[in-house]
Amino acid sequence: MVAIAILSVAMLWPKLGSRTLRKAEARVYLFAQRRWLAVFSIAGLTIGANVAIALATRIPQPWISDEFSYLLAADTFASGRLSNPTHPIWLHFESSQIIQKPTYVSKYPPAQGLMLAVGQIVSGQPIVGVWLTAGLACGAICWMLQAWFRPGVALIGALLAVYRIGVTTYWSQSYWGGMVSVLGGALVFGALRRILSHPRVSASILLGVGLAILANSRPYEGLLVSLPVFVVLGYWCIRERTAARMLIIRRVVMPICAIGFMTLLWMGYYNFRQTGNAFVNAYQIYTATYQIEPVFKWDQSHGPPLSQHLILQQQDVGKAFDIAQYERSWRAVAPKLHDHLFNFWAFYCHLAFTLPLLIAIAGMRSFYWCALASVVAVVAGLLIGSVWIFPHYSAPMAGPFFVLVTYGWSRLRAGRIWQRRTGLFLARTIVISCVGLLAIRTAAACAGIKQEIGRSSLVALITYALSAQPPVADWPYQRAAIERQLERSGVANLILVRYTHNDRKDREWVYNKADIDRAAVVWAHAIDAEHDRELVKYFHDRRVWTLDANQPTPKLVPYIPSESVAVTGAYDSRRKPQ
Repeated sequence: MVAIAILSVAMLWPKLGSRTLRKAEARVYLFAQRRWLAVFSIAGLTIGANVAIALATRIPQPWISDEFSYLLAADTFASGRLSNPTHPIWLHFESSQIIQKPTYVSKYPPAQGLMLAVGQIVSGQPIVGVWLTAGLACGAICWMLQAWFRPGVALIGALLAVYRIGVTTYWSQSYWGGMVSVLGGALVFGALRRILSHPRVSASILLGVGLAILANSRPYEGLLVSLPVFVVLGYWCIRERTAARMLIIRRVVMPICAIGFMTLLWMGYYNFRQTGNAFVNAYQIYTATYQIEPVFKWDQSHGPPLSQHLILQQQDVGKAFDIAQYERSWRAVAPKLHDHLFNFWAFYCHLAFTLPLLIAIAGMRSFYWCALASVVAVVAGLLIGSVWIFPHYSAPMAGPFFVLVTYGWSRLRAGRIWQRRTGLFLARTIVISCVGLLAIRTAAACAGIKQEIGRSSLVALITYALSAQPPVADWPYQRAAIERQLERSGVANLILVRYTHNDRKDREWVYNKADIDRAAVVWAHAIDAEHDRELVKYFHDRRVWTLDANQPTPKLVPYIPSESVAVTGAYDSRRKPQ
């Protein structure tokens, strides 16, 4: 209804507010002429908005198992190590998305963990690394767009990116990742356009750095994004004359190859420190050891999980059952694809970007614009082959996507209908609505307004208009509160977590610091009486508690060395374990 109302106004009164908006545009375009100031302003706006949300509400806590895994990587790097030795009684500390042998590390590539480590070192809060990455990513998008468009249009496109992905989304308000890959993709496509205009060593170095970031954040999607880039560079190099080709080799090919070689050395060394084999990474070890479900739909399911704990077995078996049902039933394919396409459309395009994106696709003529569109299409298409699909999987294509949106917006701005400047009115309305919704979403997040995503399309559209942040359960904050209270007590603590039944398999409490023995609070799985006594004996100098993870509000109870003891009672810091 809003879209119909805007179109009606655009047709009937296209000059509405034109004089005031023309003056505002002139100031924006004048400011955008100072390119580096525009880049730093976009980065500062992104960081400032995210910090304001956290100060007004609370620091985000990890929720998904992937977030805990990234935080383990951050704590490992912040401690000055690339890996941690396997704990002597590691069976109690098994966790999802983490390997225990041959070393105790996160299964994921290091880029996200390194940025979280920066935040942890600088401020003691890993989330600061996420905000810094979000600022760098949005600033890089502005820098990228400056290579494709005039400075004023590039600044507008960067503001659209800040609105859509820079603030209040889970990319910038959780530890799950996304912004690191956006940064890598923006560097690649910003440098690519500059290289095609005028070969420079600096642009080639930035392109190599972007490729290195993609390889160490999302390797599969980064490879999909990189292939069209190599095709364009190869086609451009081949069609040039011999003299120009030698210049391209010196200024473009050699710097990129040098950075690529150093990146491969780093990845090999990183793998060697974690798995003992430069050609085997932790992700492969985790998949072979714990994971039942395949990574891609064309793979076969693996054997039974080797985890000793029922909660982790139930998680993997449940995922494998869902995948088997999905693959067996063709009736289930269409709804799944519909959900994936709708989620991607709602996260990236929404109503504001749909028209510019369609105009950009319809108006493409040159080889380079078609190659850019192919990046988005190929990544979106091949992601359907992944068993699990989330918006941050496609983060490497965010840069090309916003190039297309900005291109469509600029063409819309010049469009006329019946000799009326209808397109100009619509283009201005898009920018005004995005800036307004960005302010509303930031204010709503600061006020602590919780949005719940409904099943109906209308409710979902309204929800995504206000906030792209998914609802977060309360249990992560319960876990953080328990940990914080015990840390303030000044006494080292051990918590034995028990899962008495299987209706809470989505809540995994057992995640620890990189150095388990020196952590103020250690979380451990309760296995049986014999193993638990061995654990308590190892941590003999700690206060020991038990926690029933299946309770609606789990509470600590002093440990009683008997497996038949019921897990009841409230936490009292004055009570001592028996």
